[in-house]
Amino acid sequence: MSSVTKADKIQKLPVHYSLSFKFAITLTALVATLLITYAVVVTYTRVGDIELDIDNHATSFAQLSTTTIGEAYERYSSSEAYKFRDLVSSQIKKTQDVAQVVLIDTDGKILFDSNNQQLDSSFKSVQGSGQVAQADLKEIARRLQFSKQQERDKNNKPILTIMDPYIDTTGRIPFLIRYVISYESLRQEMISSGLQMAIITIIGILVSIGVAVFIARRITQPIDQMILGTSAIAQGNYDQKLNIQTKDELEDLARNFNFMAEQLKINISKLEDSKARLQDTNIKLEQSNARLASTNKQLEDSQAKLQYSNQQLESSNKELAKTNKKLEVINDQLENTNDQLAQANKQLEQANEELKQLDRMKSEFLQTLSHELRTPLSAIKGYNEYLLEQMVGPINSGQERALKTIQRNIERLTTYINALLDFSRIEAGTIPVSIQPFKLVKALDQTLLTQKPLIEKKEINLNIEGMDSLPLVSGDRDRITQVFDNLISNAIKFTNEGGEIKIVGRILEKQVEISISDNGVGINQDKIDKIFDRFYQGDSSTTRKYGGIGLGLSLVKNIIDAHKTSIKVESQEHVGSSFTFTLNVADRVESGVEAGLPLIDNRKSYLIEIIDDEPDINDMLKISLIKEGYNVIDTSSGEEGLRIARHHLPDLIILDVKLPDINGFEVLSCLKQDERTKDIPVIIMSILNDPQESIKMGAIDHIIKPVDLKYLKAKINRSLAIKNPDISIRPTIMVVDDESDLRKMICDRLTVEGFNTLSASDGNTAFAILKREPIRPDLILLDIMMPDQSGWDVMTTLKSDPLTAPIPIILVSAKGEEDDIRRGYELGARDYIVKPFEMKDLMVEVKSVVSLGK
Repeated sequence: MSSVTKADKIQKLPVHYSLSFKFAITLTALVATLLITYAVVVTYTRVGDIELDIDNHATSFAQLSTTTIGEAYERYSSSEAYKFRDLVSSQIKKTQDVAQVVLIDTDGKILFDSNNQQLDSSFKSVQGSGQVAQADLKEIARRLQFSKQQERDKNNKPILTIMDPYIDTTGRIPFLIRYVISYESLRQEMISSGLQMAIITIIGILVSIGVAVFIARRITQPIDQMILGTSAIAQGNYDQKLNIQTKDELEDLARNFNFMAEQLKINISKLEDSKARLQDTNIKLEQSNARLASTNKQLEDSQAKLQYSNQQLESSNKELAKTNKKLEVINDQLENTNDQLAQANKQLEQANEELKQLDRMKSEFLQTLSHELRTPLSAIKGYNEYLLEQMVGPINSGQERALKTIQRNIERLTTYINALLDFSRIEAGTIPVSIQPFKLVKALDQTLLTQKPLIEKKEINLNIEGMDSLPLVSGDRDRITQVFDNLISNAIKFTNEGGEIKIVGRILEKQVEISISDNGVGINQDKIDKIFDRFYQGDSSTTRKYGGIGLGLSLVKNIIDAHKTSIKVESQEHVGSSFTFTLNVADRVESGVEAGLPLIDNRKSYLIEIIDDEPDINDMLKISLIKEGYNVIDTSSGEEGLRIARHHLPDLIILDVKLPDINGFEVLSCLKQDERTKDIPVIIMSILNDPQESIKMGAIDHIIKPVDLKYLKAKINRSLAIKNPDISIRPTIMVVDDESDLRKMICDRLTVEGFNTLSASDGNTAFAILKREPIRPDLILLDIMMPDQSGWDVMTTLKSDPLTAPIPIILVSAKGEEDDIRRGYELGARDYIVKPFEMKDLMVEVKSVVSLGK
């Protein structure tokens, strides 16, 4: 006898038949409900329509037949009653719904009844009998009005009665005609419609049963497959696959079922593997337990030995405790010593802090002393140059020698002042440098100009090779000049009369190499490594014999290190020394740095183009410039302005930024990219206060609206200097410095050089002059250390005012620290010159800035 498994029971359950049956019953009931509802609605609607048709038809029949029947009654009432009866019968036969026609006079007596067959030829049987209508009919008859109402007959069937008065030819109403309308046709129609709806309902139910059974089987077949698959998996057949393609959720379910079967097969396989591994592990654990038991036995033996060792250790601990007591005493002594050391360290830190404070005070003193010495030295030096150049009259040879002696000592004093200032920088480990491209030979020429009297005095032979052919180098020109000053000064100092100094320039790959050598006393080999140390000289006799304070070579080393290059020395005692350093070649050439453009006066018949979309401004500028003798052409759009510029090539363009079609900066960019128009000077005239952007884009100047015409005309004159370098004007320079002697000396020199000057001793005076003068100065030379307001404050105020912001400023100050120079450039200074300075260098910078119209 075979056993029945749980899977077999699941397979034999007729669950799917029950689902099919339920689905068929549900669908059939739904269809039947819909059909019955439809039949009721249709029947009810049909009955209403038929009843309304009967009512309307009967009303029309009564209105059309009343006159015919009334006239016939009057014609045949005295005789020939059968003709009247036949006429009424023929009228009734016209419609199947009229069941009875009754004539009732105004007193309620029945004159004729189509259902009474006992009438003789003259209706006497009715008239003589005195038959009277019902009370409600009598009441209706008396009203002599058309009326219609539904009633029930003696068999309780619904009927419709219509009372229609007959009006004879005289307008009198002798009687009314009562029509009785039967609803028999309505009943027949209802029976017929009921049978039709019943047949349709039965057919619909049968069809729905078939459809439900078909759909149920379509649904239950995949479920049957799933049941069989589930049973197979329950029996351990994990390779069971379902092939159901119904394109719906059942197919997704079958796909997931197949995936589940595959995963179940894999998991069971893994479980079997895990089971096998677990058995192996159990075997290994049993083996480990055996080894552990052996180990435990060994541990017991070891514990016995350990107990014996502990006894010995206790004995040792007692000895150690005695030793610890001795160590505690030693520790107490060490702590006392540490406290004394800490106190000594604290005193040492305090002493170090005092030394640092003294060092800071020393640096501040050196900086203050340098500043205070530089300011009067600048005036002395300037006036000395002024006299040497015979600006105030001719001098004789003796005076010239005296002035040159003063000049040499001024240079010497300046060198020492600079050395004192650089001393604090060397101690800080940094030398400030401003890296710019420059010609190395010009720095050398500047040094030789100062050292030339000493070279001539000692009759030293000076040989220079390769310096003129060197490319531009990247570095701080002033600092490299200091390198030349110190190296050449040392070479002169340690070279005997009639000796030789050689300066050689060589081009390497991306660097230049400069070598300065002499055939002087040389340096002992054991002292070469120390010559770049501060204050170091060979011995005290060297200091007494050759002079100097021992900072020169240390400063040279720090300057070269700041340029991230190198310097080396080769020397042999009694033979001579050679110092060689390198500098990097400049990546690019800064245009205009050393250029000196001539200035221009007011020229006539130049063509000026105005590009501005404001007609009032165009007209005002056009009229004003024409009066000055210029030819003017104007336009209100950027595109038209470009077309005119390319066609007429004006001498100058005045350009607004905000234009209706394209931005003024875009117009400027197009002008500078076109070969025909790129050299035309452009002045930006706008409400925007952004002169830096204008200059960056290539404009020669930036003027802020509203425009001062005098100021604009001066700017136009200066801007035309770019294309016309053959005529000059007298630009205006403002000098702001609280040192009256230095200020007067600078103004005198500027006047001799052809400039107009404005002088101010402080910031408030400068602002008053700027407010008073109709035309802004072309350049401001501004000191920093002044009473009331510092140069920083004055510069900040000038740059914040749209009218004075475009004026270029050169800072001239004895403050030469790196932070001060950086701050000056950040505030917008065009250049920064440290006092004392060479007057000719200042004039070069002034002419360079003014000639560029910036």
